[in-house]
Amino acid sequence: MSGMASLLASALFLCSAAIYNGYPLVWPDTGSYLHLVIFGYRGIFYSLFVAPARLTGSLWPVVFIQSLIVAHLLRLVLRVVFEIFSGTALIAITALLCVLTSLPWYTGFIMADVFTSVLVLCLFVLAFCPRRLSPAELMYILALTVVAATVH
Repeated sequence: MSGMASLLASALFLCSAAIYNGYPLVWPDTGSYLHLVIFGYRGIFYSLFVAPARLTGSLWPVVFIQSLIVAHLLRLVLRVVFEIFSGTALIAITALLCVLTSLPWYTGFIMADVFTSVLVLCLFVLAFCPRRLSPAELMYILALTVVAATVH
C-alpha cells in the first residue's frame, strides 16, 4: 500500500470515535476555544488552531487534521524507533491503538489534549532518535514540538 494511502487510512481510523458519534466530540471547554473566549488558565493558541474551521462551518477539518498529525507522527515513530516501514503495518498498529486505547477519542475531541501525546512522542524522538531523521524531518519534529507545547 502506498505511503499516502496508508497515512490517510490511519487518519480515518483515528477519526473513528467522532465518526461513530456522528459529529466531532465536544467538551464544555470546546465552546470557549471556538469563540476565542480567553480565561486566565486557558491559552489562545488552540483557539487559533481551530479558528479556520469556523470559516468552513464544520469542525470535521479539525478532527481530520489532528488525526493526520497523529498518524504521520506514528508513522515516523514506527520508522525511526522500530524500523517498521510497511504501510500495512501502520494501518494495523493504528487499528490496534484505536481498539485498545483512548487515542481515537482524543483525536476526535475539539480539545487541545491530543497535543500532549504529540508533545511526548516528539520529545522522545528528539531525545533518542535525532540522527535517524532527515534534516527536513528534524525541522518538522522541532516545529511540531513547539506547536504542541504552545497549543496545549
